Amino acid sequence: MCVSDRIFRFCTSIRDRSGAISIEFALIAPLFLMFVFFGMQLSIGMHKLNTIERAVEQATRQAFLSGSSTEADIQASVDTHLHAIDPSLNLTIAYQTDTTTSVPMGNVTADYTFEIHAFFVPKMTLRSTIDVDVPLPLS
Repeated sequence: MCVSDRIFRFCTSIRDRSGAISIEFALIAPLFLMFVFFGMQLSIGMHKLNTIERAVEQATRQAFLSGSSTEADIQASVDTHLHAIDPSLNLTIAYQTDTTTSVPMGNVTADYTFEIHAFFVPKMTLRSTIDVDVPLPLS
C-alpha cells in the first residue's frame, strides 16, 4: 500500500457524511424538547391564571350581590369554582369595601403563586395579583 492510497482513503473518510444527521439530531433534540416542555408548563400556568381570574370575578360578584360579602364567603365560593382545576391551589384572598364614592365599591384582591418545572431549567415561580372591583348594591 503506497502513501497515495492512504491519503485517498483518509480524504474519502473525511468526506463521508453518513450518520451526520443522527449526531445533529442528538445535539439539537434536547434543546428543542426543553423549549417545548417549558412552553407547555408556561401555558398550563397561564390557563390556571385565567381560570382563577374568572372564578374570582364570578365569586366576587355573586358574594357582593347576594349581600354576604365576608372574606370567608368569597374564599369558599372561589374554592368551589376552582376545585375542578386543582384542589391544592396556593390562593389567598382579601377584600375591602369603599363607601366614600357616590357608588359604593367592593374590591377583592387574590394572590396566586405557580411554580414551573421544566428540564434543565431551575424552578421558576410565577406570582400574580388579581384585583376585582364590583359595585355594591345600594341599600
